[in-house]
Amino acid sequence: MGLTGVYNGSNSVMGLTGVYNGSNSVMGLTGVYNGSNSVMGLTGVYKGSNSVMGLTGVYNGSNSVMGLTGVYKGSNSVMGLTGVYNGSNSVMGLTGVYNGSNSVMGLTGVYNGYNSVMGLTGVYNGSNSVMGLTGVYNGSNSVMGLTGVYKGSNSVMGLTGVYKGCNSVMGLTGVYNGSNSVMGLTGVYNGSNSVMGLTGVYNGYNSVMGLTGVYNGSNSVMGLTGVYNGSNSVMGLTGVYNGSNSVMGLTGVYNGYNSVMGLTGVYNGSNSVMGLTGVYKGSNSVMGLTGVYKGSNSVMVLTGVYKGSNSVMG
Repeated sequence: MGLTGVYNGSNSVMGLTGVYNGSNSVMGLTGVYNGSNSVMGLTGVYKGSNSVMGLTGVYNGSNSVMGLTGVYKGSNSVMGLTGVYNGSNSVMGLTGVYNGSNSVMGLTGVYNGYNSVMGLTGVYNGSNSVMGLTGVYNGSNSVMGLTGVYKGSNSVMGLTGVYKGCNSVMGLTGVYNGSNSVMGLTGVYNGSNSVMGLTGVYNGYNSVMGLTGVYNGSNSVMGLTGVYNGSNSVMGLTGVYNGSNSVMGLTGVYNGYNSVMGLTGVYNGSNSVMGLTGVYKGSNSVMGLTGVYKGSNSVMVLTGVYKGSNSVMG
């Protein structure tokens, strides 16, 4: 620790400066070329794969890259990045991202942010639950609050100037073909495919929003309460049983693997779990957790951790 000008300091290298290859839990480094496996708070890192956080000018920070600036390719849970080229798999709050596939949120100037893209601006192709986008060309599968969308098939809501928004199109203006749309229902048993603002829905999979007491709301479930299974980009949920793939701001989630953030009482939140409380198993870049049982691979600032192998600090 606290070394300067180390060439190869593999296996838990921390607070180093000018390290060339500090693989395996490299933290707080400056000018690191290849700091794979849980690289945090680095500056000018070329390739910091596997849980890279708070980095600046990272070229390839795949697997849970957070708060990075000028990252070229930050696949798998990239958050709060600026000028990211390819931040696939749960990319959030990014600016100027080229390809942020799989749960891209609050992005600006994203070229291809398919699979649960929210609050994006100037997105070219934001297929699969694209919300609050502006100037999206093709936002198929649950596109909401979009402006100037050309083709937003499958649950397109609150869009303006949409050419073809087939399958559950709601509150749209100038829509050519908006077939199949379920809205504002109460006590619906099976309202599959983009069910919104429902109460006591049993099975409302595929872009379910603002629901209460939903049993199975898979695929981009947002602002739900008491959801049993809300897989694929579940946000702001309460008492969710299984919210796999980019689960954020959830409470009492049982299994929210793959980029789980700000959760409370999560049982298994593997792959970039942050700010969780009472997590049982949060493998792969677990931060700011309390009462974690097993948080392998870059576990930080934890309390009451049973087994936090591979770079455990504070």
